[in-house]
Amino acid sequence: MSELDREIAALSDSKDALEQCLEAKNLPTEVNVENLVTREGRRDIDVVEDEAEDQLQKVCMSRPFLNNARVMRVKYD
Repeated sequence: MSELDREIAALSDSKDALEQCLEAKNLPTEVNVENLVTREGRRDIDVVEDEAEDQLQKVCMSRPFLNNARVMRVKYD
């Protein structure tokens, strides 16, 4: 039984480590989405379309699961 317990503990530790790695991997993507949402919420004179926005858009478009997270630019009168 103790061998089985050790194996379960090792698998649990591996699972925890993998979950932490996955969270760390998603952080840059979350930052990209947050930056796009902030940029797309700008009004009139504050709207900037530059290379940085193009790159953020490319990153988000290259990951299909992020397309739903994007916000369309709102036009203000």
